[in-house]
Amino acid sequence: MLGIYGEMVPAILEAIQRLQRDTHKLFDHPTVRVCRFADLELREIAQYGAKAIDCLTTEAQREDLSPWLGLLRDALAAAGALDGTQPAIKKELAAHFSAQPVQYSRTPRRDQRFKDSYNMGVNAEAMLFDPNIAAQPKTLMLYFKRMREIDVPEMMSSILVETKDKPCNITWTCRGSFGTRPGTQ
Repeated sequence: MLGIYGEMVPAILEAIQRLQRDTHKLFDHPTVRVCRFADLELREIAQYGAKAIDCLTTEAQREDLSPWLGLLRDALAAAGALDGTQPAIKKELAAHFSAQPVQYSRTPRRDQRFKDSYNMGVNAEAMLFDPNIAAQPKTLMLYFKRMREIDVPEMMSSILVETKDKPCNITWTCRGSFGTRPGTQ
């Protein structure tokens, strides 16, 4: 919340306001119009976010995250603001959360709503192929199965994490099959 509502939403709002100010009102009216509505929405988001920060974070949490928030501000300044229109401020940026490499765990983890980490609590296929079960419960089971089906992204992420120093050439096509990019091995 502190990073998004405290830093990034105000940065987006500033960029939108600069774009509105710098865009030719007659020549590029569609952009001005879209920015006017985005400005309105972002102001509401910023107000809500400020209230959420006040209600849901403590002074100790803000203090603990102040080095990271400083890094975020420094990154925005080094980029010349979010939209890159301001003078870039050269500053050495140190890693914060990524200072220690992440140790990938192959064990699936779910939040407390999902008791069965391996999606085996219900045998959906047995129900789906049973001719005595009506279409509506089968459709509901398919929705349930798709909602819980996170094992494929987890499996793919393990391959990507454990494949060091090699370019990723796996792509997902619109037909839902794996392939490689043209020109890769």
